[in-house]
Amino acid sequence: NATRPRVWRSFVFSSVLSYGILVHNSFLGPGSTLVCANLGDHTIVGANSFVKEDISSNCVAAGNPAKVIKEIT
Repeated sequence: NATRPRVWRSFVFSSVLSYGILVHNSFLGPGSTLVCANLGDHTIVGANSFVKEDISSNCVAAGNPAKVIKEIT
């Protein structure tokens, strides 16, 4: 379906989304909160993280507030 957003391949488990955008192959860990932030392609956010800033593509982020821990190459 051409009108369907690219969110359908992202994984969200018991997390809170508030005005955030998940894109292709993103993973938001359990208990995480995404507030007014965007996740890039192939991004992993650890469990119980609080994301308040955009996370670029190909990164692993975690913490409160979430920070980029590692870039995936």
